[in-house]
Amino acid sequence: MESMSFCVKLVEALAWPVTVVFVMIFLRKQVKELVPQLTRLKAGPLEAEFTRELTELRIEADQALLPAQRPLQLLTPEQQTLLQLAEVNPRSAILEAWHAVETATIDLIREKHLLRSSDRVLLPYERMQLLGKSGYLDPAQRALYNDLRKLRNQAAHAENFNPSSTAALDYLVLAARIVHMLKARLAEDWVHQPVAHTEQA
Repeated sequence: MESMSFCVKLVEALAWPVTVVFVMIFLRKQVKELVPQLTRLKAGPLEAEFTRELTELRIEADQALLPAQRPLQLLTPEQQTLLQLAEVNPRSAILEAWHAVETATIDLIREKHLLRSSDRVLLPYERMQLLGKSGYLDPAQRALYNDLRKLRNQAAHAENFNPSSTAALDYLVLAARIVHMLKARLAEDWVHQPVAHTEQA
């Protein structure tokens, strides 16, 4: 009788671990598919905030008089590639779009000789500040530039952040408008001068 009671207790003790092993073995595919969905739910508020900020930045871009979005057929090959990337990997598309902004920024600073050869390499935020002080970005454009930089950092560093393709496309459009503006500044054959501040006698 005691042996029977022992067997019953042993079966009860092993029932839960055996069930867990069964689930892991036979349902591992379904569990694996469920994990990304749970992760996305966790990151949902962050992605919603990202999309909301992009909506506000579109209005800022119009107020900053940035060039309008180019028709799709007039996009550069690089921009066409980014559009395709946004469909399959929105996060990477955002990072690449910002890289294009930084490249255009560095080209403008170098070609307009805004830095001396002895100056240290500037951080992205400092490059934006330099363009503002040199007259190449007005306050509204500088604010938009900085907001896009912050969103890029969010996309790069936020854990479990998975923006939608639509959000990535919105970011690409804004980044392309800034790149277009910076290249237009580069094409100008005169040098902007910072505003001089005079003291009252």
